[in-house]
Amino acid sequence: MDNFFTWEMLGTFAGCMAGTMILTEFVKKYLTKIPTQIISFVFAIAILVVGQVVAKTFTWNDILLDVVNAVAVSLSANGGFDAIKGLLGKKQLDAGSLILDGNSSYISFNQTPDVLKDGEEVRMTVKRVEAK
Repeated sequence: MDNFFTWEMLGTFAGCMAGTMILTEFVKKYLTKIPTQIISFVFAIAILVVGQVVAKTFTWNDILLDVVNAVAVSLSANGGFDAIKGLLGKKQLDAGSLILDGNSSYISFNQTPDVLKDGEEVRMTVKRVEAK
């Protein structure tokens, strides 16, 4: 394969799905207020319509079919990325608890100890803090 993407490739289901997945993952961190599924749907329909315009096969009669196809592509791209993320070993820990006392703090996860390796970095974001 000597080209990354071609308009002919983007016109296929797999090509459109790959393009949608890549573009969605690239911009979703900048559009945090928009659900990822909406972002991927917009990219899917854009790729489908622009691909038809470039290939000179676009007609207004096909726009409803493009919307239906964009839904299928978007759902597949979202599921495909989740599957790839799972295969590559991205770990998601079950909710645990942060325990604070006067001298130290530690995190207790509701997960078996073999999930994390010794020295592995864990990042957390505190969403809401309440005093009890």
